[in-house]
Amino acid sequence: MFFLLIFLVFSLKGLSFAINTQHIQIGSQTFFISPHKTFIFYKSNFYPNREIFLSPNNYLEVLSQELSSSDFSISEDQTMRDTYFYKQWYLDFLKVPTSWPYSQGEGVIVAILDTGIDLEHQDLKSNIWKNKNEDWLDEETPGYNGLDDDGNGIIDDYYGYNAIENTGNVQDNNGHGTAIAGIISAACNNWGICGIAPRAIILPIKVLNQYGSGYISDVLKGISYALEIKKLSHLPMVFNLSWAIYDADEPLLEAIRALLEENIIFVNSAGNDHLNLENYPLYPACYNLKNVIVVTSVNQDGYLSTFANYGIEYVDIAAPGENIFTCDLNNNFKFISGTSFAAANVSGIAALLFSLSPHLLATQIKDLLWTSCIKKEELSSFIYQGCVANAYRSIYNLLSNNPGDINGDYEISIIDALLLARLILTSKESIDLLIGDVNCDTKIDIIDALLIARYALRLPLAGWCKQYSFSH
Repeated sequence: MFFLLIFLVFSLKGLSFAINTQHIQIGSQTFFISPHKTFIFYKSNFYPNREIFLSPNNYLEVLSQELSSSDFSISEDQTMRDTYFYKQWYLDFLKVPTSWPYSQGEGVIVAILDTGIDLEHQDLKSNIWKNKNEDWLDEETPGYNGLDDDGNGIIDDYYGYNAIENTGNVQDNNGHGTAIAGIISAACNNWGICGIAPRAIILPIKVLNQYGSGYISDVLKGISYALEIKKLSHLPMVFNLSWAIYDADEPLLEAIRALLEENIIFVNSAGNDHLNLENYPLYPACYNLKNVIVVTSVNQDGYLSTFANYGIEYVDIAAPGENIFTCDLNNNFKFISGTSFAAANVSGIAALLFSLSPHLLATQIKDLLWTSCIKKEELSSFIYQGCVANAYRSIYNLLSNNPGDINGDYEISIIDALLLARLILTSKESIDLLIGDVNCDTKIDIIDALLIARYALRLPLAGWCKQYSFSH
C-alpha cells in the first residue's frame, strides 16, 4: 500500500491531482495546490457570491469567523425568497440558515415512517425518493405498468412503500406525514417554505392509516423495506418515527437494536401527554437504545411545551414543536404543534451532519447533538442536561474534529491521502496536527497518509486515533 500511494502521488500525471497541476475542480469547489500548502477556494451553492479561502492550517479559525458572520443570515437580497420563510421562526431558533453554506442534506435519505406524503406537493416532490429500478416513461413520469420490475415483491413502488397494503401507494390521506416531510426537507425553491435539510432525500414509508393509527407488523415491514433501500443506495439514512406505542413490543425493540449495526439512527417523538416518561413509558422512546434520539418540544421562548412529555432518563434533547409552519395536503401549508414536529427538526439536523460526514456512526450523531446543544437551566429537570438542539453548533463541532480531511471538503477520500503524502514529501512547512496526525503520535508522516488511504478504501484502521476519528 505504501509503494502504491507514492506511485499514485508522483506518477499519475494525467489525473487532475497530479503534481504539476495548479488547481482541481471537485463539484462546486476549486482547490489551488502549491508545493507548500493546499489552499481551498470554496463557493457555496446557496451563496454563489460568497468566496471563502481556507487552508489545512487555518480553516477552523476561518470557519468560526464565517459561520458567525451576519453575512450568512438569510435576507431579502440573498438567494432565499421562499414565500413563507418568514413564518418559520424555528429555523433561526435552531441556527439552521448559518449551517446551509456547509450542508443542505445532500446524499442522505430520511425514511419517514408515517401516513405517507403528498406526492404532488410543490415543496416536496423534487426531494422524494425515486425507485429507478421500476419502469419510467421518462425521468419524471412513472409507467405504472402493474409489474414488479425490480423483483422486490412490491408492484409499482416508484416513490416508496405502503406497508399497510403492501403496495407502492404512499399518497398521504391524513396530512401528518406531509407535515413531517416539509419540516425535514421542503425544497428551497423560492416558493413555500424551506426544510431543515432542503436537499435531503425523502423516503415515504406508509405505516399509518388515514386516522393516524397502524400496526407494529406494518412498521417492521417498513423498516425492512427502508433497510434494503439503504443497502442498495449506499447512502446514510435517518429514520423519523413521530409516533409512539404504550407496550414495549419486543420485535420492534430488536428491529431497532439490530439496525445499530447498519448505522441507522432513529429520531423518535416523546409524546404529547405532558407526562414523565419515567412513570408513564412510551416506546420506542423508552427502549433506551444507543441509536434512538428521543425529542420533546419547546416553544419559541425555549420553554417546555405544555403538552410535551419529558423525563431526564429517556428524553435526549428538545427542539421547536409549537406553531410550526409546514406543508399540508393539496399543496397547502399550515401551523401545527406536537413533539412529532420537534422530532422532525432533529431528523433534519441529523441529515445535515450525515451529509457532511457519511461515515459517522449513529451513536456519534447522537453524541454530536448532545455535546453541541444549548443547555438551559429551566429545562434541566425535564430533559437530559436541559439540552436544546442547535444545528450551527453541531456542524461546527463536526467540522472542527474531522482529522484526515486535508482538502477541507468535509469528506475523507483518497484525494486527502494523496495530498497529504505530497505535502509531507515536498513541503518544509508544518501541517495542523488536528487534521494530519490521524494516529496521534504527535507527528505527521507517511503513515498518516497511508491510514487516510485505508480509511477512504474502507480497510481496517489499526492505529487510527480513536479520540479524533469518525469511524467508517
